[in-house]
Amino acid sequence: MNRAAANPNSLPCTQGRGQGERLIGERRCLPVRFSPQPSSLSTGETEAEPRRGFTLVELMVVILIMALLASAVALSFDGRLKAARARDAVEQLRTFDAMARLAAVRDGTGARIVFDLSANTLSRRQGRDADVLASQVSWPVGYWIEEVRQGSQTTGSGEASIVISPLGISSTYAVRLMGPNLDQWILFAGLTGAMTLPANEETVAALLAKQSRASQASLPQSLRHDLD
Repeated sequence: MNRAAANPNSLPCTQGRGQGERLIGERRCLPVRFSPQPSSLSTGETEAEPRRGFTLVELMVVILIMALLASAVALSFDGRLKAARARDAVEQLRTFDAMARLAAVRDGTGARIVFDLSANTLSRRQGRDADVLASQVSWPVGYWIEEVRQGSQTTGSGEASIVISPLGISSTYAVRLMGPNLDQWILFAGLTGAMTLPANEETVAALLAKQSRASQASLPQSLRHDLD
């Protein structure tokens, strides 16, 4: 029989001496054993620390750094894009000159390359009188021909024509191509159509004079009048 039930005067006791009973007032109390509660240390769990958020200053610093990086990338991309467009414009002119010479030889009637500085177009005209429009292109957006030189002639407005003989030969000429961050002289040799990129205007003048003398000396007398 349970001792606490046999003795109603006995109460549970939270403090005892050893394993026996002790007297509290007139009543006896029995020792009560409590099993230890598992602690957070014994179970490996730790109390969650309060999370610390970003301050306004930290957020502003991060946003500023991101904006600077984005600006650097945009500037780098813009520079490369402009350089690519400038190369395309130069290549367009080189290809057009080469195709005009080939067409002049193929048709046997010669051709004319016409720079329209007002309309910002480049065209090829063929036929017996070189008055039939065979091809026309426009310059890339933002690019234009500022000036055309051949021999001692300089054209800064209107139309400038480069006559190409049935042999694919023309007078040596130079054009000044302008655009975003671009100011480039481009020179074409009359005999071969070879393209060079002079460094400055003085070099252009010297090369034009030299190429003109060489071309005139090597051309048949019958072609010199047509190319002048």
